[in-house]
This record gives sequence, C-alpha cells and structure tokens, in this order.
Amino acid sequence: MMNYNCFLLTLLFGVLVFSEVSQAQEVLFNYSVFQNPDGDPYIETYAAIPISNVELIQKEGFKQGEIEILTTFSQGEEIVSFDKYLLKSPEIKDSSQLRLNILDLKRFSLKPGKYGFEASFIDINKPDSKVQIKDSIEIEKIVEAGISDITLMESILPSEKETEFNKSGLEMLPFVFPYYRDKFTKLKFYAETYNTDLLEGEDHLIQYYVTQSGRNNPIKNLKRFRKEKSTAVNIVIGEFDIGELASGNYDLNVEIRSKTNELIQRKRTSFQRHNSTEKKMVNTIDDLQLVDITNTFVNKMEMKDLDFCIGSVVPIVPENQKVFVYNVLEEANLENMKRFLYNFWVVTEPLDPYAGYQNYKYVVDQVQEKYGNFIKKGYESDRGYTYLKYGKPNHVVAKTDFDPGAYPYEIWQYYQLTNGQSNVKFVFYDPFPGENDYRILHSDARGEISNPDWEEIIYKNVRSDGSRSGSRTGDF
Repeated sequence: MMNYNCFLLTLLFGVLVFSEVSQAQEVLFNYSVFQNPDGDPYIETYAAIPISNVELIQKEGFKQGEIEILTTFSQGEEIVSFDKYLLKSPEIKDSSQLRLNILDLKRFSLKPGKYGFEASFIDINKPDSKVQIKDSIEIEKIVEAGISDITLMESILPSEKETEFNKSGLEMLPFVFPYYRDKFTKLKFYAETYNTDLLEGEDHLIQYYVTQSGRNNPIKNLKRFRKEKSTAVNIVIGEFDIGELASGNYDLNVEIRSKTNELIQRKRTSFQRHNSTEKKMVNTIDDLQLVDITNTFVNKMEMKDLDFCIGSVVPIVPENQKVFVYNVLEEANLENMKRFLYNFWVVTEPLDPYAGYQNYKYVVDQVQEKYGNFIKKGYESDRGYTYLKYGKPNHVVAKTDFDPGAYPYEIWQYYQLTNGQSNVKFVFYDPFPGENDYRILHSDARGEISNPDWEEIIYKNVRSDGSRSGSRTGDF
C-alpha cells in the first residue's frame, strides 16, 4: 500500500520536471513498490514541491535554487542503500513558474525486508533550513500471481526521453498527493501484475473500479475490465472521468480474476475528491421550482409512491435537511415532491441518479417486508430506520421465547460505522410483543439514544433474591 505523508516545511526541494499540481508550502511524499522482470523488488519514491518555497538566487537572466538531498534505507544500525545528490531547480524566468510544483522520482533496489527510511533536504542558499522525513517501509517479493502498488498519475504520455519519469516508452508524472480538486477531473493510474503465467489457462481478467472508502460496491460508470494474456510481468494503465464524482473519500481497486471471474488478488489505494461544482440539495420550496425534471424517472410517479419514497430517505438525509423533507411531505404538492425526489438522487448519486434510487428502493422494500406493520412503515420503525441509516449490522443477537425473564429484544453490532466509530451496538426491545415494533432502547453510537439502565427495563421479572430470571445480555 502506498504511504502518503504531508510535511509542512519552510524548505522545499525540486528536481527534474514541472508538475501542474499545486500544494503550497508542503512537501508531499509517497512511494510504490514494483518488481523487475527477474522478480527482484525495487521502490520508487516520489515528492512534489512548490517551487515558490525554494530560495532562488539571481543569475544572468534567470533565478535558480540548489538543494542537497540525502536518502537512506537502513536495517538496524546498518545503512543498506543511500543516494546523495545536488539538484538545481529549473531556470526561473517568469513569475508564473513559481505557481508550479516540481517532481522528484528515485528508484532503489532493495531485498525483501523491513527498512527505516530517511530523507533530508538542505537548501544550499539557506543552510539553516535542514528538514528530515522519516518512515518505515516493508518490501515483499511477489512469488505467486499478484499486483504491485498502485501509483496515481498526473499524466501518462508516449515519450522517447531518457528521464527518471520514463518507463516502458511512457513518460509518467506521478500524482503525488491523492487529493483531486475541481480542475482534476481525470483519475489515472499505473500498476503491474506479476506471475499470472502461473495461473491456469492463457488468459485472465483485470478489473479496476472506484468505491466509496471502505466499501466494496463499485460506483456506477467507474468500473472497467479487460482480458489479458498471462505473463510474468504485465502493465496495467487505466483512467476514469471523475468530473461528476461528489466530494468524499474513495478507493481505487485493481483485481486479478480468473477466466471464470474468481478473485485471485486485489490491491487498493485511497484518494479524496473535492468537487465544489457538484449539484447541491435544495432546501426551500421556492428552490424546488428551479429543479428540471423533464424526461426523468420521477415523471410518472404517483402521490402514493412519492410519499413512500420521500419518507424512506429521511434516515439518510443530513440532519439539517430533515425538517425540509417533512415540509415537502406535509405540503403534498405532486410536482414539488417529484422535484425533491429527483434532486435528492441527483445530489446523492450524480453519476446515475436512477440507479441510486433503484438500489436504495430495493433495500427499503426489504426493510418494509421485515420491519413494517399495520401501524408503521418499515423505514419508520426504529430497526428499519437504523438499518437504512447505518446499513446491515455485522452481528445480531435476538432474545425472544428462550429468555422468559425479559421482553423480546435484539442487540445489533456494527464493526465499523462510516463516521469512523468502531464496535458500535444498538439495543431494541418489544414492549408490546406481537406488534413487530421493536423500540430503540440504548446505543453507544454518537448522537443516538443512550440509556445506561437498559437492562433494568428489558428484564421486567425479578426473583425475590434480587437476581434476574433471564440471562444477562452483557455490558457495553
């Protein structure tokens, strides 16, 4: 996996080529591990630096800076590999060049093992500004069918130049820090596969796709696959248009699959998207009039369906939008309800609003079947609301007939929530058995109801000696 580190510095360094990425007052560093055709691993280190932070000296007709760079890999007290070099910045003749970054790429052959990594940078024209970067790196040799690290790329172009950025007849400039602002609408990457000739058959599949961070379902239109000839080393280059991708955290996944689509190996790397041009969710009745629903999937929907579908999104809308949703439902204006539902899914799933609507509706229908009753719709029940808001629980403990000293209850456990909380539990109980209306009693999730005495409520029957007639559920 690639390591991404930001180093806030007053000294920055530069080398070979200009980059169009701009990250002022930072040294951005990461690395990727590959293997040569003989199977020996090597590491590529990347850095991007704003040239405006390098101390430039006036020369005849231009300005220029000089940086001394020392890179070392060590095991214990022994330095295994190092490189020390003096680099001159490009000749700066125009102030517009100061807005650019400079890229540095170096390759080091290393045997499998764990290493300490250090890089120091000294501005020759500002010698008191020494800066050091430290990290730990593990190098592994891939002996079965496998995938290298994934390198995000700023550009990949055919080139015959002899530079550090050239590989396999291509000039590839790494996208050093995985943050895609508005103007960066293309996600490009480079990876390699190894030893696929050990797989059965002459061919295999390469699949790559984008998912929301920590999830496995590919985002609509951001998935590709192709058939490849099995060989000792193969290049994987891909590109996605992320111009419409909403702001958020994402993973880029690359997989090797057999001809029968069996997963052999998966690698992933993370990136972040900031899209200030994305469509915003409207929050007033007047703003709804501006939503164009011509030739959209909501056109033929009737009031009953709209009421159900709009009500079902309450668990997943931002807290500051819930009142507006209730207002739309209360107003019961057919056209405004259509506009709201369409706008919601355009904002939530901009690449394919209809697919987003269909996928969510499928889950809502399951929730309706399992948790709905003659009084409440499934999404209005506490269990249904929680299921839609947080997803399917990883583990459920249900106590009904076999725990006679207690109300029927369920404990839902989530290993990880999207807000970063881990090992979160929800307790639901049924105070009126037979109605299928379990109420939420306690949770340790942030923002949810918390009731430290929840066990006292569940266990309504107590023996004369003070002990509970049912088994304890355990504390959390």
